[in-house]
Amino acid sequence: MKIDVKAIKALREMTGAGMMDCKKALEANNGDIEKAKDWLREKGIATAAKKSTRIAAEGRTEVVFSKDGSKAIIVEVNAETDFVSIGEPFKQLVNEVANLLLENNSESLEAAEELTKELFIDATIKMGEKITLRRFEIIELEDGEAFGTYSHMDGKISVLLVLNKDAGDTNKSLAMHIAANNPTYINTSDISEVEREKEFNIQVEAAKNDESLADKPE
Repeated sequence: MKIDVKAIKALREMTGAGMMDCKKALEANNGDIEKAKDWLREKGIATAAKKSTRIAAEGRTEVVFSKDGSKAIIVEVNAETDFVSIGEPFKQLVNEVANLLLENNSESLEAAEELTKELFIDATIKMGEKITLRRFEIIELEDGEAFGTYSHMDGKISVLLVLNKDAGDTNKSLAMHIAANNPTYINTSDISEVEREKEFNIQVEAAKNDESLADKPE
């Protein structure tokens, strides 16, 4: 059966799938667009299963706020290649996932994966790569608190933090500092004695090797 080009284009616009996949879907379903859509979804589920063992190491992060500003989510979604992760469809997917999780106040990664399952199947059909939800965190403000946020390299790194409401511009400045330095701990009380001693010794040795400090007393 010869498939009309207009039908292929129409199916592509409806699903976002590639032209050749749309043609195959229509050929397999005698030109029926609705059946072809279902065929593509089934193919997408199978494709997602085949790609489940691949490594998705490239990705994008995003911070989204609730309408009243009292809650926020920071989320990371990964793809296999940078080519996909910097594309507009992937950016739209990350934003949609973030909003969906925030609206449903998702509490666990397992629940979030179930909630977004259909989105990721559709994304696999459109983008042709393994795409995964890596992690997320939802934070709700308490009285007297305010959010600070910063996004670096178009979403490669994002920071979401909570400080006192009267902190002013400190929130964004601190968020930028966190993005630049990637601190391991939030509070000094979180640092073990072993880590404290290790870091102290590193700094002592660094000072000994610093020529500008050669004449300084120990």
